[in-house]
Amino acid sequence: MSQRFQSPFGRHSTASEVIDGVDLSGKRAIVTGASSGIGIETARALASAGAEVALAVRRPQAAEEIAAGIVRSTGNTKVSVRALDLSDQDSVRRFLAAWDHPLHILVNNAGIMALPELERTREGWEMQFASVVEQDDAIAQQAPALPGLICHDPCGQVIRCRPFRAPRLVLTHLSLRCRAAC
Repeated sequence: MSQRFQSPFGRHSTASEVIDGVDLSGKRAIVTGASSGIGIETARALASAGAEVALAVRRPQAAEEIAAGIVRSTGNTKVSVRALDLSDQDSVRRFLAAWDHPLHILVNNAGIMALPELERTREGWEMQFASVVEQDDAIAQQAPALPGLICHDPCGQVIRCRPFRAPRLVLTHLSLRCRAAC
């Protein structure tokens, strides 16, 4: 029988409150879908804790301003933008081939919803399914082929995020684990 997840944080807690006191210096994170909403705030919170953060997005040019804003608000200059379209397996392979650092935190946040018309990927998958469901494992499944991509570290995390979850929930899990293990 599993135990219920207990947290000292509640529905009014902010991402900043949750990550407060956690030092992620020397840790590297990828946040997919970091060009809007939960992705931006998760990336900002990780950067504020000292992590090197890669914003993995479909439209890198649009995310450059967001990355600059995160740098301004956190003072952390280790924020970058990388192209990644999770509905395109070739894009995932290119992203992984270009990643040459250990990875400590992977936040699977990307997704699209409510497309006005049916769209399919090159593989024939429905676009929302491909970007929301398949993306959960797109990087994690292909990562073992690349030595050292996912670190085996007490703070190492692969976090699955859904549009209805707040960044505080993602960061609560990370915060509690890192406080206990690191």
